[in-house]
Amino acid sequence: MKNVLIIAPQFSPSSYPPAHRVRLFSMHLRAFGWKPIVLSVEPRYLEEEPDWEFSKLIPESLEVIRTKALPYQWTRCIGIGDLGIRSFFHQLQAAKTICKQRKIDLLFISGPPWYAFLVGPLIKKRFGIPYVIDYIDPWVSPVGLAAPFWKKLYWYTKIAGFLEPTEGEVVYFSKVDHEPKNLHKNFHKIKKHIGFTPQHTSFYPKLTVKENMLHFGKMYGVNKSTLLTNAQGILEFTGLHSHQNKLAEHLSGGMQKRLDISCSLVHKPKLLMLDEPTADLDPLSQEEVIELVKAMNAQGVTIVIASHHLDSLERICTKLAIVHNGQVRSYGGVDEVLKPFLKESLVINIPTGRERDKIIQLVRRLPVTKIIDQGHQLVVYPYNPEQTLIALLRIIKDEHLYFNDLDLRKPSLKEVLTKIVQEGVLK
Repeated sequence: MKNVLIIAPQFSPSSYPPAHRVRLFSMHLRAFGWKPIVLSVEPRYLEEEPDWEFSKLIPESLEVIRTKALPYQWTRCIGIGDLGIRSFFHQLQAAKTICKQRKIDLLFISGPPWYAFLVGPLIKKRFGIPYVIDYIDPWVSPVGLAAPFWKKLYWYTKIAGFLEPTEGEVVYFSKVDHEPKNLHKNFHKIKKHIGFTPQHTSFYPKLTVKENMLHFGKMYGVNKSTLLTNAQGILEFTGLHSHQNKLAEHLSGGMQKRLDISCSLVHKPKLLMLDEPTADLDPLSQEEVIELVKAMNAQGVTIVIASHHLDSLERICTKLAIVHNGQVRSYGGVDEVLKPFLKESLVINIPTGRERDKIIQLVRRLPVTKIIDQGHQLVVYPYNPEQTLIALLRIIKDEHLYFNDLDLRKPSLKEVLTKIVQEGVLK
């Protein structure tokens, strides 16, 4: 059984949501071959009143290790109450000791508090143990973009830059020196050029369309006059101008998706990333989003789409990457991706009539890999589509045959993906 060290400063008898999540995780991990070890803080250091009834729900078999923290009474005079800050060094030291003395296979860090997340990369750097971050914050409060360094808001903004990817890297090419640069290390320089629209809605349902756009614009640091101009232009562009004073929750599904995209465009990015932009939309709304994407691209925005709606991708993308099991299996233009599969997958549909048996006999003489008899038609898989078609036309002429229809069909992107998944075909 593998060992997972769960770092959770707020654990029973704390009644905060992260404590409940850790309890539930811990109760079920053994069924999947993991032994949980919880690293938390002694109850006397909690800011909130301990809930001792909650403690009764913790299994006696669960191993819980407690550390000290700076007392809240000492730190509140300088505005620090966050348990993650007060316990950080104690938790880090305890985690190092545990990793030295025992075989730990995974570090699982639950939050808030955010500062506990910083233990992950430090432990990984020292011991090579991978870490997972589980974060959920049920509270929403106003957040400024700038704050003095002594305020915890300032340090919140630094966390994203500190938590480096555990594996791999994303690089981009600078127009200045034409050299590849690490995206993570230079993110502060280029984030203003990137927009992102997740699959789930990211706007605030109780704000109006325009209020949402202004809010996201401020988060990107756009000045007021530029923001108002951008917002009006994008509202017109996305067809939301007449709905700008509506609450976002009252919009249709298609309009909500357009609002999400609008919020990602308000700072005029050069690169827009869309995650499943047509998911859960009716066919008409899907078409509207596709046309919007095409219009954005026509205005010079580079768009990266992650989607399972392959028919849509085939229509609008200039380049495609098929990813399966974490690997890029095929990459290039649509024709480039389809080309390796044309030989095996070009299908010829031949409707048959009274001379059906004769036609089957003649088609079998052709260089084909497979013939499927569907009664009213034959589906032929040729070795060489071009040669087979020429031979077929010659047969039609020589035998004086008549076909109601002859359909030459390229494989769809969906068929190519299915074949890649089934056979593990690498480009």
